[in-house]
Amino acid sequence: MCWELLQDPLSRTSAWTALRTGRSRPGDEDLLSELTAFTADFDAHGIADRLFSALEESVAWARYWQEPDEIDQGLALPGMDVALLPVAREVAAAAPRWWSDGVALHDQWLVDLRGSDPGAALDGSAAGKLAQWWEHAVEWERQWEGYTSDPGVNLSGYWWSTPNQSVVELPSTTRKPPGGGPVGLSLVEDGMGWTSLHCAPVAVRGGARVFEVTCPRDWAELVARYPMDVTASRRHDWWRTTGVAGRWLLPDYAAVGRDYDAVHLTAWGYLTTAGEALEAGEAGTVLAGWSPDETYWLTDCLQLSGPTEHWTRDEAYDSPWVRAAGATD
Repeated sequence: MCWELLQDPLSRTSAWTALRTGRSRPGDEDLLSELTAFTADFDAHGIADRLFSALEESVAWARYWQEPDEIDQGLALPGMDVALLPVAREVAAAAPRWWSDGVALHDQWLVDLRGSDPGAALDGSAAGKLAQWWEHAVEWERQWEGYTSDPGVNLSGYWWSTPNQSVVELPSTTRKPPGGGPVGLSLVEDGMGWTSLHCAPVAVRGGARVFEVTCPRDWAELVARYPMDVTASRRHDWWRTTGVAGRWLLPDYAAVGRDYDAVHLTAWGYLTTAGEALEAGEAGTVLAGWSPDETYWLTDCLQLSGPTEHWTRDEAYDSPWVRAAGATD
């Protein structure tokens, strides 16, 4: 995200331009010196107005099924984190409060990424869906045990670590900050470039028990408390994206659902955790496929609380979302 805030001036520098156009390898020593020069004089004026779009770009470029690209490799060189520290400090100072807040129980919105009926996910079958998720995850893992254990072989399966598989669709929600649409319209990993989506507000019944993921330690704790071994199905993708080979775990969401109604990932939790190879007990884990401020609901405690809204944007990632005229259905 810090890179996105610097990308315009850096795009005019010789070393980073060469890297972006394939004329340089990530080990070019000029990369660090150019980045350090720009961050030393970083102009934070108006940074608050640019934070959300920078976060959106960062989320859009996340990928866990292939090797880091040239920019990722360049930014991973020794010293780059120190060079970006002045920008990171400005981000921390300017970030809106909701980036670190827990789930906004009185301000949750469903965003329908598949059709025009956000409420379709609220079908009262969370327990059945979790049972189906568990059975499918176990069977999928069993199938992948027949493939090679060499992580370098070009195989790809399920790379995400959300409680949704191709056969299961649990509801997920985000808040709606002042002055814009629901966060789930814009901050979507592996998005499809939507320009028209429907959203609906929901109310949370009762006192929801929510597990908050605010940092890498929280995610590792959730995985260690409710471990499910997914080594066979994740080893190839997660090795490519992290360079780490070993045993991999996910949360057993069926078990989590017996103790919690939902799991919420804060924006800061996303920025500090997503894509990293983390230790969880004696194994590893990766937070992949989640989006900032996203809450996955594991029990039937949501109900629609208002009319559906239709939101549009002119061009994916290049314009703001706008509520369409006559937007309620």
